[in-house]
Amino acid sequence: MYTKDRRVRKTKEAIKRSLIKLVNETSFEGLTIGGLMADADLNRSTFYLHYSSLSEVLYAIEDEVIANLLEEVRGPHETIESLLLDVLSCAEANREALRCIFKASPTHFSRKVELIFTPVIYASPFTKRKNEDHGFTFVASFFIEGGIGVIFKWLENPMRVGKDELVASFLDYFVPKNQNSVKLRK
Repeated sequence: MYTKDRRVRKTKEAIKRSLIKLVNETSFEGLTIGGLMADADLNRSTFYLHYSSLSEVLYAIEDEVIANLLEEVRGPHETIESLLLDVLSCAEANREALRCIFKASPTHFSRKVELIFTPVIYASPFTKRKNEDHGFTFVASFFIEGGIGVIFKWLENPMRVGKDELVASFLDYFVPKNQNSVKLRK
């Protein structure tokens, strides 16, 4: 049983790796299941044992990236700076997958991230107002969409700006000078 599970996992990983590679080289629209499976060095019929469409493969990649981001965001962070650095490190580690996602379905990904991360931001110890603030969803949307845009631009410009410099710029513009490394209140 374990051998079969390992084979399934390896096959799915090969399919996802090939999709990422091919989308980053060409486009999602021009991709075919036959071309994908040829690149993965697998039979076309194998595709349908695991996925029903190319979009399903892309969504599985999105889910993995989001799970990785959630893990980073939910980790212990004493400062906003450490949180932002961890998010950028995660984006850097998932660079090729994110480039593929941004190229193939940026709107779908953004909406999924917004649905998942809005409650995470609300529950964050860095979020000041916890009352029934109807404007919160707009603020969360602003930061999520803006964050996605910054990460996209950062990844597309071969990371000419380092993580530390990018976070320092953010903190300089958006956090009062005396609170750049604001620690959590206990």
